[in-house]
Amino acid sequence: MRSLVNALGQGSGRCGASDLDRALAYSCNQDESRCIRNVMPNYCRAIYGHSYTDFTEYQPRYVGIPERGGYWVEAKDYDRALADYNRANQMRGLRGY
Repeated sequence: MRSLVNALGQGSGRCGASDLDRALAYSCNQDESRCIRNVMPNYCRAIYGHSYTDFTEYQPRYVGIPERGGYWVEAKDYDRALADYNRANQMRGLRGY
């Protein structure tokens, strides 16, 4: 139980999709384009993967590839966001994921 309390204390309010998009942004190209890392921080993985929680169905998911405009979305929005991402990349002539 102590490990769950610690995980919640570190990640509370920091592990939603919009929080991850903000926290994981970086300049990824020479033109200083903004990319978002696709690996969830340890403090979020500790919450979503803890043996005392069942948040898997609510865990934000990553759409796309960082260098191609990837971003985090709430789990309930994943299918729509992935379809939108793939459609946008197909229009640009890029292979979608």
